Amino acid sequence: MFDIASKIAGLFTGGTLSFAVVGVAIVTILGFVGRFLYKVKKSGIDQQKAEQADAYSKHLQEISDAANARPTGGVQSDPYNRDRP
Repeated sequence: MFDIASKIAGLFTGGTLSFAVVGVAIVTILGFVGRFLYKVKKSGIDQQKAEQADAYSKHLQEISDAANARPTGGVQSDPYNRDRP
């Protein structure tokens, strides 16, 4: 355990690698992490947009179905006579 810690400390003190190499490695790792997080966030946003579009199309279909609905019977067939004075 202490061997690994001393090796890492040696990298930052200029033991075997220069500061430039360590800096490039850190920037590269941060770039890959940032890229990964961006892709994860973007895929979540795309999924949410797809769900919203699906819900909206279902809503429009329900409105269309309601607008095209026709009564099945007339006033004469209403057993409770709701439309008669």
